[in-house]
This record gives sequence, C-alpha cells and structure tokens, in this order.
Amino acid sequence: MIWVATAIWWCIIFAAFRHRGTKLGIKITEFDDKIRYFVIPSLWLLGGYTLVTGKLLFVGDDVGGTYWFATKLTFFGFIMIIGLLLRYIMKDWAVGFHRLREEGSTPEIEHIFTSTLAKARKLAYVYWVCISTMAFIGVTKPF
Repeated sequence: MIWVATAIWWCIIFAAFRHRGTKLGIKITEFDDKIRYFVIPSLWLLGGYTLVTGKLLFVGDDVGGTYWFATKLTFFGFIMIIGLLLRYIMKDWAVGFHRLREEGSTPEIEHIFTSTLAKARKLAYVYWVCISTMAFIGVTKPF
C-alpha cells in the first residue's frame, strides 16, 4: 500500500513540474504541499516512536538494531520541512520576477531577490548536508 501511495505521490510531483508556471501547476503544487503536511508528522511519528520504544508502530515487533532506519525516517521529515521552506522562498521569487517583468528593476524588487537569496542559500547548504548525512546513515547503518 505504501508503494502505491508513493508512486501516486511521485506522479503528482512530476505533474506539478510538468505544469510549472501555469494555474494547474500551482494547484498541483499546493496539493503536493498538503500531502507533505501529512507525510512529515507521519515520518516523525513512525521514526520517533521506534527510536523511543525500540518497537515498530502498529506492529509492535522489536526492531533489533535497526535504529538507523528510524533515524532516517525522522531525519527525512526534517529535510522535508527545509524543502517546504525553500518552496515558500521560491514563491517570493515568482512574485519578484513578475514585478520585474511588469515594473522593471527597482531597489524594492532587487531587495526581494537579495534577501530571499541569502535565506535560500543558507537553507540549501543545510538541506544538502542533511541529505548527505541521511545517505551516510543509510549506507553505514551505524546503529
């Protein structure tokens, strides 16, 4: 069931990408954001429960040394939050580009880009460090 839901979600993500810049693309992206608001707490709940109790949620089986996977689930929820924050910053860029096209360059419009770029750059570095760390945990399975 999880695989089917994941496949459907990937289709939604690709549809949003394919229709980016259109009203349909915006609606699909907003729907994708809503899915993420469900997925993030679910990952934290599943991963956090296992990390605290040592058992799998809904199953009750002892995980027996697979805390690395629970850590990855919890960490992935955090990474998805960073991704959502980057999406919100990119919405400001869309507004800035629209205004730039309509009004031309002004100090106010330039400030939109410089301030959001500074925020996005920091978040992007944290995002990639977190992704690398999660990959390392998955490959080495340290705990």
